[in-house]
Amino acid sequence: MDKLQFEFMAKASSDGKSNVLCITSITTEKSKTFSFPIELQPAALHKEIEKTDVFKKVKNAIKKRHQTRKVWINMTEEIKNIYIDDSGNMQFGDYILEEMSETKVLEEENTLTQILKRLVEKDSGQQNLKILSEKFIIKQYTCKNANADQWIESFQKECERFNITEDEKKIEMLRYFLDKPTLDWYTSMMLKVTIKADWSIWKSKFCETYVNKGWNPITYALSFKYM
Repeated sequence: MDKLQFEFMAKASSDGKSNVLCITSITTEKSKTFSFPIELQPAALHKEIEKTDVFKKVKNAIKKRHQTRKVWINMTEEIKNIYIDDSGNMQFGDYILEEMSETKVLEEENTLTQILKRLVEKDSGQQNLKILSEKFIIKQYTCKNANADQWIESFQKECERFNITEDEKKIEMLRYFLDKPTLDWYTSMMLKVTIKADWSIWKSKFCETYVNKGWNPITYALSFKYM
């Protein structure tokens, strides 16, 4: 029996909060690959494919965003009529699919590889920061009993001791040492200043907020208005 290879990928939904299982391309036994336009990619549109046992296995295998699987599916008469017209053209419904050149296929594979690499590096980096935070010899900052100036200087020295020199990494590390009220301030800073701001700005705002006055609900509310 003839068969076709379908490439599945978990992509972000329109609201970005959930994942949608998609079919991004289809490859023939002659190694010709055809791409689906974005609007025709959701697997929910491919009813005959959803009925197959292979689809159930793919659905169980893909759990995280950007994960992919390439699988062969035997062509039933129904599947053949959906994806191949009477003239042998690859189609989906009334849409003729675009054939991808080998160069384009390689470019897309390289792009996906880079995306996955960055995601792995980001996840690994966050785990490393968490591990490093446990080696810092400073206590958690609490606005009730800590000297803000002295504490932030100690935090900065610990960052230097562990060679954390990038501003963004210092800002990420800071959250591991803040109590609940101070984390509210941290959240407001993420919204108003963002993690891309210079460390000097974060340090200055921290001292302005906590030196001699602490962090309370009124300060928290005003920070959104005047920060």
